[in-house]
Amino acid sequence: MTVEVGDFPVAAGYVFGPFTLDCRRQRLLRDGEPLALTGKTFEVLRVLIEHRERLVEKEELLRLVWPDVVVDEANLTQHIFTVRKLLGDSSQNARYVLTVSRRGYRFIADVLEVGDETSGDVPGRTHKLPAIRALAILPFSTISGSDEEYLGLGLADAVIARMAKLATVPVRPTNAIRRYTVGPHDSIDVARELRVDAVVEGTIRRDADRIRVTVQLVHVRTGAPLWADQFDTALSNLFSVEDSISTRIAESLVVTLTGELRRRLVRRDTESGDAYLARLKGRYYLNRRTPDSLHRAVECFNQAIERDPLYALAYADLADCYALGAASSVTRRDSVGLARAAVLKALELDEESAEAHASLASLAYRWDWDFAAAQREFRRAIELNPSAASVRHSYALFLALQGRFDDALVEMTGAGELDPLSLPISAGIGRVLDLARRPSDAIAQYKRTIDVDPGFAEVYFDLAIALRHVGRCGEALEADRRAVALAPAKPAYRCGLAVSYVHTGRRDEAQREIDELVSLARRTYVSPVVFALAALAFEDSDDALTRLEQAIDERSAEVLYLGVDPDFDPLRRHSRFQSLLARMGVGSGRHHTLHTREDKT
Repeated sequence: MTVEVGDFPVAAGYVFGPFTLDCRRQRLLRDGEPLALTGKTFEVLRVLIEHRERLVEKEELLRLVWPDVVVDEANLTQHIFTVRKLLGDSSQNARYVLTVSRRGYRFIADVLEVGDETSGDVPGRTHKLPAIRALAILPFSTISGSDEEYLGLGLADAVIARMAKLATVPVRPTNAIRRYTVGPHDSIDVARELRVDAVVEGTIRRDADRIRVTVQLVHVRTGAPLWADQFDTALSNLFSVEDSISTRIAESLVVTLTGELRRRLVRRDTESGDAYLARLKGRYYLNRRTPDSLHRAVECFNQAIERDPLYALAYADLADCYALGAASSVTRRDSVGLARAAVLKALELDEESAEAHASLASLAYRWDWDFAAAQREFRRAIELNPSAASVRHSYALFLALQGRFDDALVEMTGAGELDPLSLPISAGIGRVLDLARRPSDAIAQYKRTIDVDPGFAEVYFDLAIALRHVGRCGEALEADRRAVALAPAKPAYRCGLAVSYVHTGRRDEAQREIDELVSLARRTYVSPVVFALAALAFEDSDDALTRLEQAIDERSAEVLYLGVDPDFDPLRRHSRFQSLLARMGVGSGRHHTLHTREDKT
């Protein structure tokens, strides 16, 4: 079943709820299926909708529907009764047609008027649709079983990536919609949660080597599908469905598809259906971000590359897996080497891969400490995909470590607008504020993040840091306890708890946490920066500096914020500390005085 709202000429149709009034063909449809009604019943409904901004008096309605005939009022009442019956409405609890006693009627439902924007054809443009300022593409429901869940999320992920290339309407990223993989969910409620004007939703049914995909674009204000479609094809040809859905969405957004935009939209990164499906499954596991899922993602991406050695996106995804520590059997240095080789191969195959440029930016500043190269790669990634919230989030943190706090807040806020429910981005705004010596503002932001999800461990860890910066150490201790309770295996959280214990005079309990960290470090990697912070809490500057020197030797990512982190202020006058900053190339350690205002709390 296909609902073609876009077929109407100028002002020739209306959509309300599940109904479509097709004025050109003089028919009423519910979910795309025509309903039986006479010509005069149709005219009564059309007149009420056309004059929906006001009450239509009975005499006026009779005159408009029967202009040349004298008709008894009872005849009108019968047609109103028929309209209500077709719409499932009632006079006592009206949702569509309201009766004003002894006067007339008014159409009260939200209505979407559809039709061409002009009376002539406009090349490359679709038909008039309601304003869509932000869009979410939800995971497709898999009817054939949970083992095919990767298809539903994978197809949504692929279409999101396509739409992001157009940079016309913000599309919520995969991280934002992944929570809706397991349903059912009400699309209108989801759209409101994600703060979008419309959602794309659908189902996938697999039967052996064939699939059937149904999809529709639903507008939040009306609750009506702007269009719906269905595709039957071989599983190996799933990327053709991706092509069709992406093009249909773009046209629905009233996008003028220039030659360049159309090229970006329909360009395929592989012609191998097997490679495409392997990457789809790999993306599903990559997005889960657990150690086991990352290993499975590596297997999938390698399978995709075996089937198509020229598949640039598979190399870019493989690089992300290695950067996240998927290759646990090798050293961190070797893992970074694998990531670098994969991302350079991706760029060799496709210089326009935003994903690859973003990965290279992270490697450049987190491992190479080449901030100029990182700046170039971040800017290129954002130029290619302005809708990538995760890239803007990373770029904001990169700007913050250089003391460019105003710029960092702009980027982090922009990331939040693209992904308004992202907890890391919301907490990231607080992190930038705290680094900028605005701890009170940071505390307020962290509390807003907690209001969204009280189970997010990271925000309690960050909140405790900011609370200590304003001397509220008792509250910091409670926040640290909460962080450890939610994520007891995180070394940094246990360190935070130890620091809060010291600041509240409970040094024995602090020492027990440090002993636990030492034990943990025998089993897994714990950054020396963690022990440096603990040493500072115990006022052991020499040990703290030794630990930081070790962190620099190991290229620990946590050491990158030495130049701006308030926790290291007690060391800034030490010549050894200045030497550390010089080795990293981050300057004198006075970055925090730039683009900030002192918090006087």
